[in-house]
Amino acid sequence: LISIAKPHTIKKFELIESYVETWAQKLLNNPKCKSIVFIDCMCNSGVYQTADGETVYGTPVRVARILRDAAGQYPGKQIYIYLNDNNPEKIELLKLHLPKESNNFHYCFTDIDANERLKQIGPKLHLKKNLNFFLLYDPYDAAIDWLALAPFFRNWGEVLINHMVFGF
Repeated sequence: LISIAKPHTIKKFELIESYVETWAQKLLNNPKCKSIVFIDCMCNSGVYQTADGETVYGTPVRVARILRDAAGQYPGKQIYIYLNDNNPEKIELLKLHLPKESNNFHYCFTDIDANERLKQIGPKLHLKKNLNFFLLYDPYDAAIDWLALAPFFRNWGEVLINHMVFGF
């Protein structure tokens, strides 16, 4: 359940963490923004180890901590985090490392295929006003389902696709 995080993976966690922190503050300071949504459809367990055995937190834990702090600063705004992994045991482990929910800070956990989850969430975005989202799409096998992503490209939000390319 706990994967090894290589240095480039840890750097990716740090970069996303830094970006989301700035993204959230910018949006939450805007009076028109009523809520933000962070979606990690391939979140893993959120807990990793380095080759030396050191514990490192992944994207979902880092982002949840940032957004939980932001929820405390902006009690009139709603923050939602959608976390999905196709392994239910990884989701259960992840839950142990996340900050608690509050009146304006909420989680939605699922353990299904990532693209199926996006096909559930994407069409609902049209129904929401004054909502901004950040979708992290980080497929392990580097296959991209453009149909699952299409609704996210039609709405106001951010889509980060991490597409690992292996050189030989």
